[in-house]
Amino acid sequence: MKTPHPAQTSLPLLVALAALALAPSAHAWWANRNDWGVLNGSGNYASYTVWKVTEPRAFRSDWAGVTRNPGKYVVLFPSAVEGWNPGTGAPGTDFLVGLDEAGSFAGCYFAPEQWNAWDADDVWNVALDIWCHTSATATTQSDEVMLWTKWKGMTPLGSYTKRTHGRDLWYGWIGWSVRTIKHENVSGSIDVRQLCIDAEVPTARKITAIHAGSEVGTGGASLKLSGYSTWWKNNASSPSRTGY
Repeated sequence: MKTPHPAQTSLPLLVALAALALAPSAHAWWANRNDWGVLNGSGNYASYTVWKVTEPRAFRSDWAGVTRNPGKYVVLFPSAVEGWNPGTGAPGTDFLVGLDEAGSFAGCYFAPEQWNAWDADDVWNVALDIWCHTSATATTQSDEVMLWTKWKGMTPLGSYTKRTHGRDLWYGWIGWSVRTIKHENVSGSIDVRQLCIDAEVPTARKITAIHAGSEVGTGGASLKLSGYSTWWKNNASSPSRTGY
């Protein structure tokens, strides 16, 4: 048998490896049954489900009989989670998008649909919830940026700050900075990195997570995020990532 010349086998292998390096790296967001408001005594519910639909790709949640105790805020936050989640320690380097890093980006496709008509006395919002840290090893989040696209009976934490980029900006502090931008009915591809910059997050921060869902205070309804997906690149030398 003739022995192949090394160049005959190594060139196709190098081409394949190069293509693999350039291709976006697949990831997977997950459906989070977040009921921290129940755990901290804010309220309760009669029923509550979340799940991930694989084909066609979507996030879905149903809830009913949500009640809120006096003086409390959010009871449930069903959400699709990509990246870090509160209570899981330091964020690490997998999702670590530097706001001031050349070549970095972060975004998501966010097209919420609601049904099971909201009752007149329901309290809720539909929102993106973006988390930031100072570094990969920081064990406490530094900043939270929320984009409210729908809301009823609920006001952002903190106080109204100003009108910026045609949208209202609120600022609060609860052990970390909470910035809320209200932009009614916006949907589609969202530039999450630019959203954090518009919300005046210090540019030395790192985006470590994108959560998408609905903060629920009272009532019962359903939420679906059809085609939900995420994408990000930590810096110019890191691979592009996508989450389905």
